[in-house]
Amino acid sequence: MSTVFTLIILNIISMIIIFIYVENDSLKPTKLTFIFLISMLIVWISFIGGIFTLVPTEFVDLLWNACWIYLIFAGLAAIIFEVKNSRLYVIVALLLTSINFIFFSFSIPIGNM
Repeated sequence: MSTVFTLIILNIISMIIIFIYVENDSLKPTKLTFIFLISMLIVWISFIGGIFTLVPTEFVDLLWNACWIYLIFAGLAAIIFEVKNSRLYVIVALLLTSINFIFFSFSIPIGNM
């Protein structure tokens, strides 16, 4: 649990550093990047908060997979659209998307045990 909490804290710190670091308005992230970061934060907080345990089991399987697949594809889309804008956002989105992909790929076999 502390590892997931650490990842969430690192995610929040990286978003704050990005928004403080970028002073030029032309280098602001696109709306897709904001949507990706906010939705990732919502999914991770709902995972930590145990919201997935409050939903019936049949629906949670569909909801769990849909949330993580959405985060992976939204991260890839943010990476593609941010290549033209700024490499800093590409690196952050790539790291966060890879963390989401690794977590999702490990959660599938563990959930099937």
